[in-house]
Amino acid sequence: MLWPPPIPTAFTTQICRGLGVASAEPDRPVSVGCGASANQIGPEIGFGHVVGDYHDEPVLILKASQGNRSLGWDYLPPGSVRYDDGAHVYAGYKDSPSRWQKGQKANSIEWCAGKQYDDCFDAAHKVLDNFDKNFPQWQGRGYTMAGFVWWQGHKDGAEPYAKRYEQNLVQFIKTLRKDFRAAEAHLSLPQSDLEAGKCRDRIRSLPMPSLP
Repeated sequence: MLWPPPIPTAFTTQICRGLGVASAEPDRPVSVGCGASANQIGPEIGFGHVVGDYHDEPVLILKASQGNRSLGWDYLPPGSVRYDDGAHVYAGYKDSPSRWQKGQKANSIEWCAGKQYDDCFDAAHKVLDNFDKNFPQWQGRGYTMAGFVWWQGHKDGAEPYAKRYEQNLVQFIKTLRKDFRAAEAHLSLPQSDLEAGKCRDRIRSLPMPSLP
């Protein structure tokens, strides 16, 4: 989530921009249709209007929506190293496959650790590197990267990813701050609890860890 530096304005704008790695690619004010299809919504509709109403400046949300992805494999951030559980070696960033028997050669597949991280955030950089062209209504104003919303975790619920989730999340946050030169950015971490078939959402804001 980011917004340009403030200038006097009579209204607040919330724009949702798809990154090309999402099931829907809206480029318009936050509303119905920014979810998985033209008649669906996503978490950005509530979040976008709350932050948009709070700030006087226009708010821009860059959204990527991709299910069935794990932080321990698909989104494994740069700088993550290999580890083993005694029987298997698990991939570090750019390794392939996700694991192989200890002492055996790894036979690469068409996917590698961190590929979704690269695809997602390379797309974000392409949007921001051409900010004036992509958002002519804000030409010349620049932007401030204010924070990141990370709603994920179900696929990391089993071992060995579960016990490494905190470590991977810290590395993920540090890498995002460094990649986007956003040392003061924060992370909003929504959580979904599935109990008796009901989804109860909780959101808490986490301070981002300091970079070295």
